[in-house]
Amino acid sequence: MTIGRDKWVKAKAMFEAGLSLSEISAGVDIERTTISKKSKKEEWTKSINQRLIIDEIRILQEKSTLNEQQLEVHNFQVEFKMNLLKDVEIFTNSAIAKAQELVKNVVVAGDLKQCIEAVDRITIMTKLNPRHAAPEVIKQGSQAQIASALERLSDKLR
Repeated sequence: MTIGRDKWVKAKAMFEAGLSLSEISAGVDIERTTISKKSKKEEWTKSINQRLIIDEIRILQEKSTLNEQQLEVHNFQVEFKMNLLKDVEIFTNSAIAKAQELVKNVVVAGDLKQCIEAVDRITIMTKLNPRHAAPEVIKQGSQAQIASALERLSDKLR
């Protein structure tokens, strides 16, 4: 009998949350040994989400101590910053797409350099790249290498 993808996605999520193989087995109705083999084969990371779970519990406990006004301000600030992050992501994706388009149509080496510098600035602004690329890398990089780097960066953002 084939085990459905949904069951495996749930099993992996449970594994990453730190549940035991017995708990996962009971939750998704898959044998413990089967789960164990697949988790080793695909190199699942045990308890990868445990820190997130602990942080969320701590945050909920701290929020429970806030009065109504404090909670209202807190929720507003969180929503505002989440929307800002979404806007930055949309802008970044758009800029990366435009940079890829420009790289495909580059005729003059100066255009290519401007393209590279623009993408470099975007990656720094969005904290995808901690610092500027070394000038030697820009001078030595071929158009194909740069296009490939842009595609990898674009994949990271998706």
